[in-house]
Amino acid sequence: MKTIFIEDELLIADPCYIDGDDSLDELREYSLGVIIPNCYGMWEATVKFEDNLVSKLILQKVDTVLNGEEIPELINSNGVDSGQMFAGDINNFPLDYKNLLKQYEDSNGKWVDRPFFKFNNGVVSSTGFGDGSYPVLLWRDKEGDPMKVVVEFMSDEYD
Repeated sequence: MKTIFIEDELLIADPCYIDGDDSLDELREYSLGVIIPNCYGMWEATVKFEDNLVSKLILQKVDTVLNGEEIPELINSNGVDSGQMFAGDINNFPLDYKNLLKQYEDSNGKWVDRPFFKFNNGVVSSTGFGDGSYPVLLWRDKEGDPMKVVVEFMSDEYD
């Protein structure tokens, strides 16, 4: 489990779409990621595995408890071209993608499998099957503020 701080907007996007070659205006205009407002606070991020592949990226606001009555809403599907997903504070934008790729290297420069790791004030997860479009589900509290977000990498329920 990784803990991240969100100042306001939670960004979920393929990290190759949000590097130094892109602008925040392009991100918003072309829907290159999912942006969820009103997420201020500490969030815990984790992943679930299925058949040794990441099946879900889960973010939940610290000190919130789901009582089972909340119904998730499908807020969007997020496209991926690099087989990985970033989730974190939008103020991380733009990401240093070259530095992110170095996180996949060991001390000898050899490529290693890292299915889930902290990067800047966010997390990066592999996307199970790789490239594709993945549903993003949002749970809200009684006041309508986000309390949990799940990116489904291996479910066909939302196709």
